Amino acid sequence: MLKPFVGNVNGESFTYTFHGDPRATFAQFFGNTNPFQDFFGFENAFHTEMDSDDPFTSFFSVSRSNRGSPKQQDPPLEHDLYISLEDILHGCAKNMKITRKVVKNNRVEKEDKILSVTVKPGWKAGTKVTFPKEGDQGSNTIPADVVFVIRDKPHPHFKRDGSDVRYTANVTLRQALCGCTINVPLLGGGMLLLDYTDEIITPNTLKRLSDFRLRNAKSAAGKSQ
Repeated sequence: MLKPFVGNVNGESFTYTFHGDPRATFAQFFGNTNPFQDFFGFENAFHTEMDSDDPFTSFFSVSRSNRGSPKQQDPPLEHDLYISLEDILHGCAKNMKITRKVVKNNRVEKEDKILSVTVKPGWKAGTKVTFPKEGDQGSNTIPADVVFVIRDKPHPHFKRDGSDVRYTANVTLRQALCGCTINVPLLGGGMLLLDYTDEIITPNTLKRLSDFRLRNAKSAAGKSQ
């Protein structure tokens, strides 16, 4: 059990009882529970930030809220990169120029930069090549990743279907019924002769040439080169 303390200062006696509560102790000595009102005149300044019933807890909450937050990275910047089927067949490298903001000598400037995208043979549409933190620089954020998304460039003769390259041949009704030969252009160059002299061609006729498919490359996200 806590006992009161009786003291004497300059001939005057006083009694102090320990409450076990710092707010009550402060109020007994100073007449209120706000530690800033009489010392600094901060009552109004802290009014909107502090709970008047608990200034001790509120003060430390304000202090914690003023600590710096960790930087957040800006969202990725995606750009479509259209590649011809010929380049998909053999693979290629594309140099892409970007313009970004950089911080130099405490100033923000624009900077042009060349990013080299290496396209591997057989890459599918939707494959992503990522260049980490090549976006705009800022004092309070982490630069965004720059991402190039591979897209198929429209082709005058062919259409891609996964690893297959489709070609549609137009024939007359006479050729379809009586037979004919068809010259098929090849993606890598040259022509291929298909013989249908002994066959009837229908709208559903399909000829598959497995030697002329695209490579079955993985479409996993690529890395900057």
